[in-house]
Amino acid sequence: MDAKRAPLTDAEASLLEETLHQWRKKRVSWLMDTFGDIRYVIERLRAASRHGRLIKFYDEQGTFSGILLFDIGTVWWTPERVCAEEFVLAVQGARGIQRAAAEHLEALAEEHAAKLIVCGNIFQENNNLIGNGYKKAGFRQACATYAKEVKET
Repeated sequence: MDAKRAPLTDAEASLLEETLHQWRKKRVSWLMDTFGDIRYVIERLRAASRHGRLIKFYDEQGTFSGILLFDIGTVWWTPERVCAEEFVLAVQGARGIQRAAAEHLEALAEEHAAKLIVCGNIFQENNNLIGNGYKKAGFRQACATYAKEVKET
């Protein structure tokens, strides 16, 4: 799978937006259904792509297949540099994105001298499929994430 860091084209952004709308119809996460703002997501992905924080994937035919949104930095609990996967999204019908994302996260960690890679899955309630993909790439589960909606009073 070919990959590059470059700004999203209008066609790629549209394909990601359509994928997110189709994904939302599957009702995979109350979090995405309640708080996910697809227009805002596309704006943020475009900005990240302009700043080199998004990797675009293309299949063997050169067809746009998905993205990896990442960040490099430090966190409050370690002085070591951390490579963080923020979002992986395969467009409708694409395959092999998670495997490619894991490989690129390792390359990014090496490029930026990060000692740790963290990734996860906040927008799907069934973590088994994604978790298994990470485990195959040598990742270990470190924690679970919990979220609570704060009701307006």
